[in-house]
Formats: sequence, C-alpha cells, structure tokens
Amino acid sequence: MLIQLLMNHPEAGAEILRPLLTITAIFLLKYGVGVELAMQPGLRLDPLFALSMAAGYSALTGLFSVRPVALWLMAGRPDRALNG
Repeated sequence: MLIQLLMNHPEAGAEILRPLLTITAIFLLKYGVGVELAMQPGLRLDPLFALSMAAGYSALTGLFSVRPVALWLMAGRPDRALNG
C-alpha cells in the first residue's frame, strides 16, 4: 500500500517517510547508546558523552516536533490550506 501511494503521489514521499525515518533514527540512537553503555560502563560518568547524546536526542525530537507545529500554524491560515 505504501509503495502504491508513493508511485501515485511521488511528491508525498518525503512527507510519508520523514516521520518513519525520524522514529527509526531515534530507535537506532537509543540502541547505540545502550550498547555503548553496556560495553563501556564508564561512559555514564563522561560529561562529553552525555552532552552529545542529549544533543542527538534533542535534534531528533526537534525534527519530530516540526510537522505538528507547522500544521498548527497552517490551521489558522486558509490561504495556506492544502488542496487535497
């Protein structure tokens, strides 16, 4: 079904895949952090590691939050409504 949608509406590809890729990136970052902490428990005390992981999670959360905010801002502007 996803492939049919992308073939019929190629312009919708980015809008459909962006949340999926963002969720996948969050999962991979969380998995990678878990593996690194399991292999090197001393990283729990490393402030640079904590700062870089916090920055990574924050960037991905920001990407994930952009679409609802854009839709909320568009809701009050009929001139920017999507014609579907």
